[in-house]
Amino acid sequence: AAEVLGKTTAEATIMTTLFAVCSAVAAIPAGKMGKKIGRKKTILIGLIVFMAVFLLYVLTQNMALIWVALVLGGAANMFITVNTLPLVLDIGGIEKVGTFTGYYYTATFSAQIASPIIYGIVRMFTGSYMSLFIYSPIMFILSIACILFVKHGEAVPQEIVDKIEEENADLIENLVVATDNFVTYKPAFNSYTVMAGYPWFIDWSRDTLIAFEGVLLLTKRYEIAREVLLSITKDINSGLIPNGYSDSDNKPLYNSVDASLLLFEQVQK
Repeated sequence: AAEVLGKTTAEATIMTTLFAVCSAVAAIPAGKMGKKIGRKKTILIGLIVFMAVFLLYVLTQNMALIWVALVLGGAANMFITVNTLPLVLDIGGIEKVGTFTGYYYTATFSAQIASPIIYGIVRMFTGSYMSLFIYSPIMFILSIACILFVKHGEAVPQEIVDKIEEENADLIENLVVATDNFVTYKPAFNSYTVMAGYPWFIDWSRDTLIAFEGVLLLTKRYEIAREVLLSITKDINSGLIPNGYSDSDNKPLYNSVDASLLLFEQVQK
C-alpha cells in the first residue's frame, strides 16, 4: 500500500476494513444468487469482476478506482467463496461429504501456501509490487479456465423443488402423519423424546439426532425439538451425551461417540 498506492498504515487499514465489510454484506446475497442463477455462473461473475477491477486500475492508474475495486472486490470475493464449498460437496454427494471437504481444504490451503511463494519470485524479478496487479488477473484467468470444466454441483432451482413438493404432496403429508408415532412423551424425564423404532427399541440419542431434522424441524415441532435437545444435554459428561438410559435404574449410558457430534449439527440447524 505504501510503495504502490502511497497510503499510510492507517489508510491501508481502512481499505482492508472496507473490503471485509463489503464481503460480509455480500455473503447472504451471494448464496441466494448462487441458488437463483447457478453456483458456477455466480463464481464466474466473481472471478471476472475481480479480474476487471485489477486490470482497470493497471490501465488507468486512477486512485479513485481503488475504492471502487475494494467495494466490488469484496462482493466478488463472497460470490466465489460462498458458492465454492457447496459446489464441491454437491459434486461428491452426501456419501462423500468428508472426502470432498478434505479435497476442498487441501486445494485452498495449498493455494494459500503456494501463491505467496510464486508471487515472491515474481516480485523479486519485477522489482515492484505493481506486478501484483498483473499477477492476480493471470491467476483469475486460470481459475476461470478451471471452473469452466465443472459440470456438476449446481443447487436445485426453487421451481423444481416446488414442483416436486406439489407432485408428492400426498406422500409428504403421509410421512408427516407417520412421524407422530415416533414423537412420544417420557414421564420419567418430564419431556418429549423420539423413539428409535418399534416394537422393542426405546429412545436412543444417536437415533433421535439422526431423525431430528426430519421428524421435528421440517414438521415445525419447534417447542418439542427444544425439549428434546434440553433433555439430551442434561447429563453431559466429559463432552459425551448419553446415548440412552439403563432400564433398571435410569443411569445414563455413554456408548456412542458420534452422538455428541450429531448434537452439534442439529443445534446449528
